[in-house]
Amino acid sequence: MKLFECGIRYEKTLENGMQKKVTELYIVDALSFTDAERRIIEEMTPFISGGFLVTSIKPSKVDELVFDRFGYNTKTDAEAQKILGDNRNPNAEADRWYQAKIKLITLNENTGKEIRTARYLLVNAGTLNAAHDTLVSHMRGTVSDYEIERIDETKIIDVFLYEEKTDA
Repeated sequence: MKLFECGIRYEKTLENGMQKKVTELYIVDALSFTDAERRIIEEMTPFISGGFLVTSIKPSKVDELVFDRFGYNTKTDAEAQKILGDNRNPNAEADRWYQAKIKLITLNENTGKEIRTARYLLVNAGTLNAAHDTLVSHMRGTVSDYEIERIDETKIIDVFLYEEKTDA
């Protein structure tokens, strides 16, 4: 899996009916830059009326994607917000992408020193708290120790993974 970050520029109709040029970021699973461009065009064509321009394609530094497949962490976080009276996002769904930077901690057998290796994970969640909980759940089975350095919300709208097409 090789992930590419693709920027798409098009005219979007806002809620008030006005047209505005926007650039949105997407992640595409592709084999090459050419394949990434083909895939993002293929994925976006049904959703955008009118023309659009692929403004950028670059390799993503994301090492792994993490999903809260059933939305448990997001639902739990939304329920906690309701109980605490914090109704910023009480009906949260896993509709955002957060980039987490973690450090895997291993031990150098020769010197006995700790080695910290940075890894970037893209976490799908509804809130920052849900992203943290999803990441912790995902890392639960990890053999090596780790520490979460940071989790930031990204401007990524969606991720398109490769799916093998079957002829039925």
